[in-house]
Amino acid sequence: MHDLISLGIRQGTVLNFNQSLSSVGTIGEEVKTGRFGLYSDEGIGPSNILLVLTQECGIASRDTIEIVQGKKERKFKEDRFRHLLDAQDYSKLVIKVGDNFYSFKESLLSKIKQELLFDAIKQGEVNVGEQIKPWQKRRLLDWRRLEYSRAPFPDKFNRAFKQYIASDGQWFSDFLEDNQDNIDSVRVYIAPEDEENAEQYSVSFCGLLTDMCNEEKANKISELFEKMLKELNNCAPFLNPLQLDAGEDGIELPDTVTLALIERYDEFTFANAYSMKEFNLEFLCY
Repeated sequence: MHDLISLGIRQGTVLNFNQSLSSVGTIGEEVKTGRFGLYSDEGIGPSNILLVLTQECGIASRDTIEIVQGKKERKFKEDRFRHLLDAQDYSKLVIKVGDNFYSFKESLLSKIKQELLFDAIKQGEVNVGEQIKPWQKRRLLDWRRLEYSRAPFPDKFNRAFKQYIASDGQWFSDFLEDNQDNIDSVRVYIAPEDEENAEQYSVSFCGLLTDMCNEEKANKISELFEKMLKELNNCAPFLNPLQLDAGEDGIELPDTVTLALIERYDEFTFANAYSMKEFNLEFLCY
């Protein structure tokens, strides 16, 4: 087993600086000189954290490791800056770790030598902390890679859904946020998908459930997905939810499209995944 892995370091591991030290030592300079992309000369303080981005296979096979520095937000207002928590602004992402909020920027990405990080941990300059939650890790990685490919759905659909979320559907985004341990992802089929301003779109939403989600919660999630689709159709009648239309509007659906409001992963195939793209609120960043 690789040295860093033996210390409990995985993708999504939080690294904390030793709060008793007056400076962050050699590892701080390593983080600064290892920055890439939009270079930043921003300092590094003991109140900040580092998040590991490299997967275990990369940790085991390379001499360097990719991390991103999180700067502690001392007066962060969740209601005012919700878009930063939902990754709708690619200039910065905010994640809550423990009781604190930390902001991440592209300019604070670094690649550092594993040997120096290992020594810093052994010498007590850096402590290996908790793992961020799976949905937080997914959001962090999406923020890292989706800046140029975040709008797979037609523009008219994106705008209508964002307007719904901002008014009648605010509860739905809160519901997804509260159920990230129960809903792994939301899958969407939309036709026609290659027309930005069609007169009408046929849509199907399906929530893919995690193994943690019990049947009682699954039934409630199904009910709320149906409620969302009814409200969405009322707000934007040109969006026609197929689950609400017994006749499926006379269109021929691919065999790989499911009309179930919820599915387990053992029921949702690769073919389903090809036809039904993953939907995240960060796609609605206008």
